[in-house]
Amino acid sequence: MVGSEVYPVKDKVFDLHTPDGIDRSKLIADIEAFLKQPAPASNLNTANKIATILDK
Repeated sequence: MVGSEVYPVKDKVFDLHTPDGIDRSKLIADIEAFLKQPAPASNLNTANKIATILDK
């Protein structure tokens, strides 16, 4: 945990929760280089919409 950020890793999913905003994240700037992977981001509304679609 960095400040108010939480970043659990489960299986191959790295979940970065930034309650103070993604623009204030201390990790986001270097996350793709660190993971050596593209790091698509979705806010909670988008994630919930995708979950709804997948449940159909």
